[in-house]
Amino acid sequence: MDDDSDLVGDSQNCENDDKCEGISEKHERSTRIPITRVKTIMKTDSDLSLSSLEAVYLVTKATELFVEFLSMEAYKIMSQNKKKTLQKKDVDLAIEQVDAMTFLEGAFD
Repeated sequence: MDDDSDLVGDSQNCENDDKCEGISEKHERSTRIPITRVKTIMKTDSDLSLSSLEAVYLVTKATELFVEFLSMEAYKIMSQNKKKTLQKKDVDLAIEQVDAMTFLEGAFD
C-alpha cells in the first residue's frame, strides 16, 4: 500500500517524462502493454491536453483486460470449431455472439 500512495503523491508533480521515469518503471512492471506506448497514443488525441500517470496506467490495464476478454471469447469459438489456429473470423464471430462486443461490429472490415 505504501508504494501506491507514493506513486499517487509523486505523479501529481510530474510535468515531463524525465521526472516520472522512476514512477513509470514501477507501473511498467505490472503491465504487459508498455505504458509509454499508451501514453504516446493518448497524446495524439487533441482533446486530451494533460494526463496523469494513474490515468495512463488505468487505460493500459483496461486495454489489457479488454484484449484478454476478446481473445478468450475468440479462443472459445476456435475450440468449438475444433481448430488449432486463431483467425480473424473467430474474432468476428466472438464480436457477433457476445452482446458486450456489439460496439465493435464492422470495426475490422
